[in-house]
Amino acid sequence: SSILRNGQRSFAAAQISRPWLKPWGFVIPKIQLHATRYQLDTALANGQLESNRLLPTFSVDTGLIYERDASYFGRSLRQSLEPRAFFVRTPYKDQSLLPSYDSGATDFNLTTIYAENPYVGQDRIADSNLVTIGATSRFIDPKTGAEGARIGLAQRLRVKEQLVTIPGGSSAKAGLSDVLAGATLNLSPKWALDSTTQYNPDSGHYLSQAVGGRYTPGSYRVISASYRNQTDTSGAAV
Repeated sequence: SSILRNGQRSFAAAQISRPWLKPWGFVIPKIQLHATRYQLDTALANGQLESNRLLPTFSVDTGLIYERDASYFGRSLRQSLEPRAFFVRTPYKDQSLLPSYDSGATDFNLTTIYAENPYVGQDRIADSNLVTIGATSRFIDPKTGAEGARIGLAQRLRVKEQLVTIPGGSSAKAGLSDVLAGATLNLSPKWALDSTTQYNPDSGHYLSQAVGGRYTPGSYRVISASYRNQTDTSGAAV
């Protein structure tokens, strides 16, 4: 079981990456190696006081950048269209007997959908065989380079069920994920509005909707407020 046991944990992580970055796009292959060792005061369920875990992760992040001059509401802007594809593969290793000191699930959003591991911490490295497809469009002031607005859309295809979980969590089924959409509107250098939506195509319901605002009066000072509405696949509030 994943009962928390006193002990010592040591870990090391290494990665090799060779990015190709061009004005028209990018390709970023990466190999990561996670090594963890547990030395426990009380034995695991299999009777062992020590356990070692060594897992590689291979990922490729690719994207294209298209730009065009546009005009909206009488204002000249430069609009970009940036399709992106992210591939990640981590083999399965049973970690259900290991303690979980600091691991937890990340929020499902337009940033974490492009992450190699859906967990934070060092105790769980998820098995992954998936591809994420998305696109972002930005509206930029050609004179100052300031970003006025951004909209994004992404969805993940999991080729094989994810078996590694955190304690109390459930496995992630194979198939398509919910669709994520988000928008940011920078009204001024100090004011910004954000909106995110999570939509489940199978049920036809919006599982999560959030809107928020940020006010930045100066360096290292931010005031923000947000509202979030979350439901289950039947549309009932949770």
